[in-house]
Amino acid sequence: MHISTPSLLLLIVWQVSLSLFAAISYEHGTIPLSCGLRSVDVEYRISFLEKFKDSTRSAMLLGGSPADVFFSGQGDQYESLSITLVYAGYKVIEVKYPTTDNDISLLPQGFYDACFKQGFENTKKHSFELYDALVKKLDFDEYNPKHRLVAAGFSLGAFLLQLMALGGNLTFHEIALSGVLFGDVVNGCLASIEYHKRLLLAEEEEICSEPMFERGIAWSAFIDYVQQLTSSGFGCCIENSSDIFGCRAGDKNEFTEDLNIENMPYLTASNITIFEGKIACKNDADDDFAGANPAQAQYIADARTKAGKMTEVIYYKECSHDVLSCAGDQAREDMVRVLAPEIF
Repeated sequence: MHISTPSLLLLIVWQVSLSLFAAISYEHGTIPLSCGLRSVDVEYRISFLEKFKDSTRSAMLLGGSPADVFFSGQGDQYESLSITLVYAGYKVIEVKYPTTDNDISLLPQGFYDACFKQGFENTKKHSFELYDALVKKLDFDEYNPKHRLVAAGFSLGAFLLQLMALGGNLTFHEIALSGVLFGDVVNGCLASIEYHKRLLLAEEEEICSEPMFERGIAWSAFIDYVQQLTSSGFGCCIENSSDIFGCRAGDKNEFTEDLNIENMPYLTASNITIFEGKIACKNDADDDFAGANPAQAQYIADARTKAGKMTEVIYYKECSHDVLSCAGDQAREDMVRVLAPEIF
């Protein structure tokens, strides 16, 4: 399932030789979008080589929470993935959302400020509008058989790509998802509730390795984010939910059932490969986000396969949420193999 060492070396030599002769060009701008009653100017950047300026191959790269930096600004491997696609002849587009001028970390930032309390339908519609705007900038024509659009998304970026592809059947030829955030949402929320109850009685390290809490640990951080998007402002408000999330009788998080993978209207849309870590807990001081979502990743793959669309999950057993940074060159080259197999 992985690229051989000779292939890796050849790719590195190819990248270096190209970089000696071709400088990357950039196109910058802003896109005015809405999310329900809110408006936002999303900044975009297209990277390309001049000789491929009119390329029919395009890539959309979407980063993690709160999406206030470009995908390639998240670390060396993210930048390297973008550069590799550019040198392969792709026009690469990235976006970032504006942040508010304050030092209060509890206030929503970036994407979460743009869609703050706008609800599931408006958030989904916003993702569709973002897609339409980006493919227009790329001059991508889904009806032209010579055109190709691929995408990679990490964490929040994966969430948005799932909304676009599985919620709207928007065209992608290949999608690479890393740090997936929804699949078995209802059970993920229930497990997260139990996880937080246990935290009141035990240290995280004591329950971290218990398989039954794997989904809950991974979901605990996502709930903090997604509740900012709900019209009610609540997290896991579902049947038998606890007031530990501030839920009361009758409260509803409209994301919960809508995001359950079986309820996505286009479950089998697009070719999707998931890149996921195996460590479901926080594993070091540099990883202050929740752990990986291996159970959610497998749930998505199984649901899509059952519906008739084979979906591969590539696991990195020593990694948590951020597999690109953790697994380094191997994860990056695995993504390149999926997104741009013609390189090899």
